[in-house]
Amino acid sequence: MKYYTKTKKDINKNWLEYSQEIKWNTEEICNNEEGYIVQEVKIISNVIPLSHYYEAWHVLNNKCEDYNDSSYDDKFCHFNEGAILDEWEKILGNNNYVIYKTNVFWIERKNNVFKYVKNWVPCIFEARDLNSIPYDEAKYMHNLVPLFSRRFEHFFSLDSDDKIINSLFEYIIDRGYEKNLKILNDIIELIPNKYNVVRIKKEVEKNIMLHEKNIV
Repeated sequence: MKYYTKTKKDINKNWLEYSQEIKWNTEEICNNEEGYIVQEVKIISNVIPLSHYYEAWHVLNNKCEDYNDSSYDDKFCHFNEGAILDEWEKILGNNNYVIYKTNVFWIERKNNVFKYVKNWVPCIFEARDLNSIPYDEAKYMHNLVPLFSRRFEHFFSLDSDDKIINSLFEYIIDRGYEKNLKILNDIIELIPNKYNVVRIKKEVEKNIMLHEKNIV
């Protein structure tokens, strides 16, 4: 039984960037009943904040209310255009991971838990605009049996010269920074001294130059 469908291919970059988008198969989950799709999410990571919470989608007439205009219902993602150097400082020299472990429940209207879920409000950063609640504050959910579970993983390692070279080159090209290498020089300064920083910088710059020649 297929409870959800991916709306596009997963993204897993060789740095702290990832994405997975899915659409709930409400006909399979809800059987044309009113209720809430509730997802318990536990985030385990060495590079982003840990979190454990529930989030909910109200379903009526086999449609997730307020989300019908979106190409997806749920999205796990990280894409940072802000504190770039802070992130690179965290990931350089490490085996990095972000894991989403989830349990998904169907809470139909006649379920006693429905009235509790109905009172949730958006309060969890990772859940964005979805009604949500911290895991520890929803003890009435703890003994429920999930309909199914799913898992998303993002692993990337930057613990060798070659891995750092490949990741930095891909990052610079992916973000379109090849015309302004200040961000590369700033990241290079964050590389731990146990790596051959001079070689890394030369190799990345050489690869960028070759890339530029190939696309002219």
